[in-house]
Amino acid sequence: MNYLYQLIASVCIGIISFGLSLFIARQIGATHFGQYSTALAIGSILAIGLDGGMRNLIIRERTRISEQHLVRLRNQLPHIAMGYSLLAAILASIICAFAFSDQLYLGLGVIWCFWGSVITQYASAILRGDGQLKTDSLWQLKQRLLTATFIIVTVILGYFEVWQLLLTWGIGALCANLFFKEGFRFSPTFKPFLSLDFKLYRTLLPLLWIDLATTIYFRSDLIMLQSLKVTNIEIGQYAAAYRLIEAIILVVSPISIIVFRKVRLLEVEKHLQRKYIIQSLMISMFIGIIGVAGMQITASTLVQLSYGEQYVQSTALLTMLSWMIAFLVPNTVLTQTALALNLEKAYALTATFAAISNIGLNLIFIPEYGVIASAYSSIATELIILIGLFTAIFKKIRV
Repeated sequence: MNYLYQLIASVCIGIISFGLSLFIARQIGATHFGQYSTALAIGSILAIGLDGGMRNLIIRERTRISEQHLVRLRNQLPHIAMGYSLLAAILASIICAFAFSDQLYLGLGVIWCFWGSVITQYASAILRGDGQLKTDSLWQLKQRLLTATFIIVTVILGYFEVWQLLLTWGIGALCANLFFKEGFRFSPTFKPFLSLDFKLYRTLLPLLWIDLATTIYFRSDLIMLQSLKVTNIEIGQYAAAYRLIEAIILVVSPISIIVFRKVRLLEVEKHLQRKYIIQSLMISMFIGIIGVAGMQITASTLVQLSYGEQYVQSTALLTMLSWMIAFLVPNTVLTQTALALNLEKAYALTATFAAISNIGLNLIFIPEYGVIASAYSSIATELIILIGLFTAIFKKIRV
């Protein structure tokens, strides 16, 4: 039943997010949509610093305490998280004002949009860690509906600048946290981060690095396409195709939530845990194969219905990117299984190698092949993640 609630919420959120993406793309055109997508990619990386690894730690420790020194901090973690993220956002804003004064509005829009997203995920982390998956589903749906409404109204009123859309998104997220009962409203406390609690830092570091490396290999393609002088029109075509792949990720994301809790709670029953991991992985691989076949058949129709004639080049890119699904779906199981088994170091190593590989492949091939190189690099990166995590997980559960 929890899976059903999460699935319904994810599908609805996916529809809202995808519909919003289509609305923005159609209103501002491929060129500006490429700029908007690049800003989101940069913001996704910035969000890692604003989060500091706290979200994953909150979920993990509220599900089942793994380290003795964290017992006393369990209930303080949300307060620490809010204090840290707020301080990080203020510091980032000051740096932006001095270092990027010519892009000040855009920089502040990105920072505070993703700060709102981070504290929204803190609320979700608390609910998921406590097993309140039905409440979390409702929270995710409500806050996404509110932020989408804010953005749509902004566009209707004629404000098309990227920084305006992002800042509106951030304001919507803040309002959701302030006015919805499930929202994150803990008062900040900076004390633990000003103390010499090095054990907390050591615990956070691999979680932070995992998020950073994962986001780099998942988002760096748009940034690199921009920096390597690929045209905004081509980037917009690629971003449109990639958004359709992200829609698939949203649909299957409930799998990862359920798998994480189940694997972690089965820690004391190793045989059942091993059996559950194997079954989950086999099912996810089957879903991934079906997903590839479905996307191959419907790619042209999906692009036409979703984006219209101006995005016709996205069809070929979507056909290539659809092969990611065969690895993405199993990777949702493998990543959460690795976190549940406390395999942060192996996960961090795999994600680092994947990020380096992705950047290297893009640097080598984008100048000659453009967005096509990014598509194939993304597929190769997901394969690297699958091999690395599969090896680490089965090495542990085989013992």
